[in-house]
Amino acid sequence: MPITDVIQMVGRAGRPQFDNTGVACVMVQENKKNFYRKFLFEPFPVESNLLEFLPDHVNAEVANGNITTKGQLVEFVQSTFFYRRLLGNPSYYQMEPDSDPDQYVNELSDSVIATLQEHDCIASQEEEMKFLYEPTFLGMLAAQYYLSYKTLYFLSENIRPDSSMEDLLKLICQVEEYRLLPVRHNEDNINRDLVRELGIKSSFPYDSPALKTLIMVTCYLLDINLPNQEYVLDLKSVLDQIIRIIHAMMNLAAGRNWLDCTIKLIYFCQMLIQGYMINDSNIVMLPYINHGNLRSLKDKLRQNYRLILITLPFLY
Repeated sequence: MPITDVIQMVGRAGRPQFDNTGVACVMVQENKKNFYRKFLFEPFPVESNLLEFLPDHVNAEVANGNITTKGQLVEFVQSTFFYRRLLGNPSYYQMEPDSDPDQYVNELSDSVIATLQEHDCIASQEEEMKFLYEPTFLGMLAAQYYLSYKTLYFLSENIRPDSSMEDLLKLICQVEEYRLLPVRHNEDNINRDLVRELGIKSSFPYDSPALKTLIMVTCYLLDINLPNQEYVLDLKSVLDQIIRIIHAMMNLAAGRNWLDCTIKLIYFCQMLIQGYMINDSNIVMLPYINHGNLRSLKDKLRQNYRLILITLPFLY
């Protein structure tokens, strides 16, 4: 269990609005007593999370032209809060206490560039004993749409010119931005029931964020109520990012001259903006009209053919 979770639970000791003090009992192994005593009674230092996301930051800087050489990359890393904490707490960032920080940053820079080159986001060439960095098409898209370099590489490797709308949606559900979408307790059972109800064909596990994303987007397009408020909030976080992902896919498909795939993505983007399937009746977009009362209206029109003459023809 992370130490931050323990600190949060200890902070909740006592009854809010009733108790002025609280008592928390933390039971740990004997060899961890001093460790927990230190973090519970001493100020908890703020550490940097840049190391995990450094490739994305470097890719954005290269795409903007701020970093073109290794020297500029090293200077960029040394100007961050991460470097300050590296000097203050080297073991937290897997650096040996007696190691040279500059050597660590130099090796880290090489590792980041190698990662971005492996994912086809950066191209490097040697000129006058210097390595010059240039952004690739994927790197530019990742920086333009604020997406992970892993997302663009995954989409580039898996999108096809003949991909169906279902295939495109499943690709979107697997991107890096949705990898940490929470799947809470018992939601795997809820997902199983929704998959059967919606008739979704997928090989995703029931407890995977990809399947949950697929289910929520499908319910949104089909105007089906989600099972609880947690799903509603999770759907909002999914929809906040999905348009950027589709726009990046559109640029990717258009750059490869895939007209059919590009048009499908345009349709899919419009479906998400409107919240309706492409084959839904246009009249559903009117206020207070939904699939239920539209069917009722059509039934009444069929019963009285004269009403068709005084209403919109495509209602019938």
